[in-house]
Amino acid sequence: MMSRFYKNLTLVATILLLSACSVLNGSNKTADSTIDSTTSMQALYQEAQKDLGNSNYIAAVEQLESFQVRFPFADLAKDAQLDLAYAYYRNGDREESITTVNRFIRENPRHEKIDYAYYLRGLTYFKPETQGTKKWLGIDQAKRPPHNDQMSYTYFERLIEKFPDSVYSADAAVKLNLLRNRLARYELNIASYYFQRQAYVAAGRRLEYLIETYPGAPSTIEANAMLIEVYQQLDLPALAQTSDDIVQSNRDELPASDKPVLRNRWW
Repeated sequence: MMSRFYKNLTLVATILLLSACSVLNGSNKTADSTIDSTTSMQALYQEAQKDLGNSNYIAAVEQLESFQVRFPFADLAKDAQLDLAYAYYRNGDREESITTVNRFIRENPRHEKIDYAYYLRGLTYFKPETQGTKKWLGIDQAKRPPHNDQMSYTYFERLIEKFPDSVYSADAAVKLNLLRNRLARYELNIASYYFQRQAYVAAGRRLEYLIETYPGAPSTIEANAMLIEVYQQLDLPALAQTSDDIVQSNRDELPASDKPVLRNRWW
């Protein structure tokens, strides 16, 4: 009887020992799996950073898209999302970049890099204009449809309004100034088109819009110069005199490098 008791006791102890070993082994496997997953996540993110640093944006997009799918809740997921938006932008995929950065802004309004997200959104629509482009290729961005410039202008303006102390605001202000001048030139070109066709009311409205919307742009002086002619054609001498006074006053105050060349009826 006692012998059977001890046998049963030994059997129970053996079962418990095997169960404990199984649990410990499972815990070790889980820990190993977690370590492997973390290592894999870090390796994937570092590889994407390497591709970004090497300007290999196609590969960076692939790596970062994979990261988003595999590790959507990781601490690095938000950084990877912004990196992906930047990679899309540098790869020429504006729509994907805007969609990605808009989602980031919507989901993370208090993120520490939210100002960068606003900056990147403006940058995605921004197109610089070089003297070589105008001189050698004869391409003036101000003569093209201004949708992208208007979007970039709006987004940079929002960045400066919401985050005036951001490290990105200074560069955004420089780009905003360029965009303001380019958009003003576009309005001036449209007004000139109307003026040449003797559509003086339409030309006047466009010029007044330019002056009101883009104050400080060099084109506002030329807009006022054209308004002198417009008001004279519409028999509004008082307004014509006001525009003439503005032209003379502002032309004297502008630095020489910023003075537009005013020609008699250049438009």
